Amino acid sequence: MFYHRFLLSLVLVLCVSAQAVASNRLPYITSADVQAATEMVADGPASGTIPGLTVGWEPTGGDLSVVIANSSPKVVEVDWNRCAFVNTAGVSVGIVPGSTLKRDVKAAIPPSIIPPGSRLEEALVREDSVNLSDPEHVERLLANAVEGQTTKVVLALSVGGPPVYIIQSFKITVDRGALQTLNHAKEVEANKAIQEKRSSMIASWNAETYRLDAERDRYQRARNLWTIGGIAGAAALGGGLWADNEEGAAVFWVCASLGTGFIMRAVKASKMREIDTQLKHRPREPPGLPEMPAPAAP
Repeated sequence: MFYHRFLLSLVLVLCVSAQAVASNRLPYITSADVQAATEMVADGPASGTIPGLTVGWEPTGGDLSVVIANSSPKVVEVDWNRCAFVNTAGVSVGIVPGSTLKRDVKAAIPPSIIPPGSRLEEALVREDSVNLSDPEHVERLLANAVEGQTTKVVLALSVGGPPVYIIQSFKITVDRGALQTLNHAKEVEANKAIQEKRSSMIASWNAETYRLDAERDRYQRARNLWTIGGIAGAAALGGGLWADNEEGAAVFWVCASLGTGFIMRAVKASKMREIDTQLKHRPREPPGLPEMPAPAAP
């Protein structure tokens, strides 16, 4: 008995776990979307300080900008040739300020000067991601980063003396709220596309059904006209010739008129039966019609 209860409990736990995993799935999100929603969050305060200098960070997606405000009475320099970005694998690469992308990043980069009472804003770019043939296209700072990993940015600042290294650690996070919003938007668009496809397929299918109905009506009218025409022709021709005592001709034309009328009637009736068979076996909905999607979850 205890064994059976244990198995039942285990099955229930597995079912609930599977349901929880499924509920957290974002089926419309791609790896590129996840990378776009990956960002850096400062992991504690930076090491290294300069009196009167404030260093701020502005992560945007997988990119990062630095804002350095100088409220001291001295000029501050940023030595870009001594700055570095330590990626998630622990490999250190040089940093290029975004304002210098169109120059040779392999050459020495002049320092940025921050006078007293001013500030510097620069996007940080990995030196190894710059393509001089296409300097506007730069790989994101966090290319292929995984949530939970850490990175570091090292800035070399100086105030008329040896550089002071400001080291800031960042933790890689994923903006799941943004992914859920994006997944919802993509699901709405996908549902809209399915609904439009359904409407188009149903409209074409119904148009073909209406065409078959109209064609059947034309054959039915033609059948009736040939029937009436054959009888009327036989009566007119046969009656006239009979009145003129041309009994042989009258019999011939009566037979010819009735025969033509009933032959054409049979032809039109055969066409009607063909269409009736098509309509009888024609499904109410077109084959391959996609199912109506469930409303997108908010």
